[in-house]
Amino acid sequence: MMDSTKRQPSADAQDCSANSYIGMFTLLCGLLLLAPPVSLALEVGWAKVDITPTFSAPLAGYGKRFGAKAEGYHDPLFARALVAAGEGEKIAIVATDLLLINRELKKELELRLVPLGLSTLLLYATHTHSGIGGYWNNFIAEALGMGTFDRRIFDFLANQIAAAVQQANAKLTAAKIGSASAVFDNLSVNRRHRSRPVASRMSVIRIDSLDNRPQAAIVNFAAHATLLGANNRLISADYPGVLATTLEKHIPIALFAPGAGGDLSPRRGRERDGYEQIAGYGGKLAALAMNLLDKARTTEAACLRSKSVDVKLPQATLAGALGGSWAPIVDPIFRLFTPRTTELQAIVLNHDLLSAWPGEMGSDVGELLRQDPQPADAANLWPISYANDHIGYILSEAEFARGGYESRLSFFGPKLGPRLLTDMSGMLRAIRQSCAKPPRARAR
Repeated sequence: MMDSTKRQPSADAQDCSANSYIGMFTLLCGLLLLAPPVSLALEVGWAKVDITPTFSAPLAGYGKRFGAKAEGYHDPLFARALVAAGEGEKIAIVATDLLLINRELKKELELRLVPLGLSTLLLYATHTHSGIGGYWNNFIAEALGMGTFDRRIFDFLANQIAAAVQQANAKLTAAKIGSASAVFDNLSVNRRHRSRPVASRMSVIRIDSLDNRPQAAIVNFAAHATLLGANNRLISADYPGVLATTLEKHIPIALFAPGAGGDLSPRRGRERDGYEQIAGYGGKLAALAMNLLDKARTTEAACLRSKSVDVKLPQATLAGALGGSWAPIVDPIFRLFTPRTTELQAIVLNHDLLSAWPGEMGSDVGELLRQDPQPADAANLWPISYANDHIGYILSEAEFARGGYESRLSFFGPKLGPRLLTDMSGMLRAIRQSCAKPPRARAR
C-alpha cells in the first residue's frame, strides 16, 4: 500500500532548484544586455552642405532672364538637413536654397537614402529667385524660368543634398524640442490685394541638447524671396539665406521653411541696393526669430508622426492663362507634359503639425487651412510651400476666378485648391489623433 503522505524535497534538491532559478535569471539578464536597446526618446542630427556649383549654371526664378547663366555668386546656396528619430519614426527635413523642388529630384533622393531607413523625407525649397536652375527636365518648366536642363546640375544637387542627410543621420543624439509662435504686422505685402493688411505669422521650432544647449532651429514665415529682382545675375539665397546665416551665429544650424506666401512679397525697406535689402530684411526677421527661440521651452517628451500620400489632380488646363476659348484647343497637348498626381505630406513634431504643399500656396489657402479647428490650433500649424513637387500656384476658387499672374500659373483649374484642402485637412486630423496612441518602440 502506497504512502499517501506528500514527500518534501530534500535540502540538496532545494539548493539545486534555487541554483537553477539563479542561473536562469543570470542568463536572462545577459540576453537583455546583448539585445539592442529600445529608445522612445527624441534623437536629432543636423548637417549643412554647400550646393553652389563650381561650374556654369542658369539662374532660376524669372522667365524674362531667358535662362541666362549666373555671372558669379553673391552668397552661397546650402542644403540644410535635420533628421529626427523616435517612436518608430525617422524623419528627414531638408531646406534647400533653390527655387523649387521637382518630383524627379525628390524620387532620386529617396532612392539614394534608402539605407538610412527613413520613414519620410520632407524636401523643400526656400524659393530664392536667384538660385540655380537647370535641374528639371521639362520644357515648360525650362521656359517658365528654370533654364535649360543639364544632367550635371541634377546629379550635383542630388549628391550634395544626399550628403547633407547622410551626415545629419550620422550625428543622431538625444535632444529636446520646443516651439513658439507670434503674429507681426508690416512685414509682408499682398501683391494681389495691395490695400489688404497682412498679419504675418512666424513660428519657430527649437531643438536643444539634453544639457539645454541650442542645437538647431526651424523658422516658418511667408513672403516671396524676390528682393533681388530679374536684373540680378549673381547667385544668392536672397533674404532666407541671410535669416539662416544670421541665426547660425548663435545656433549651429537654422532651416528656413516658407509658408503660404504665393501672393505675398516682402515689405521693402529704404535701402536702394538689392543686396542691402536682403541684408536688412533677413536681419530683421532673424532678430524676431531669435526672440521667439528664446521664449521656446524644450522638453524631452516628443511625438513624431509622418504621413505622405499621392493625390489625384484635376485635369490640367491653361484656362487661367489663355481663357475659355483657346484652352480647349491647347489643353490636350498641355496635358502630355503635366502630372496626374502629386504628393501631400503631414508631419507631427511634438505639438507642431507641418503641412507640406507641392507648389506655391496662396495665403488664402493658408487661411482656409487654419480655419479648420480640428487638425490643430492655428499657432501649431505650419504650412510649408515648394515641398516635394511643384504643380504651380494653389489658389482658392475665388482667387482663381479673380485672374491675374497667379491664376495664369495655376495649371489645374479652380477645383485644385479645394481638393487639396480637403485631402490635407483629413490627413492632419488623422495624424494628430495618432499622437494620442501608445508610441512604437524603435531599436537603435
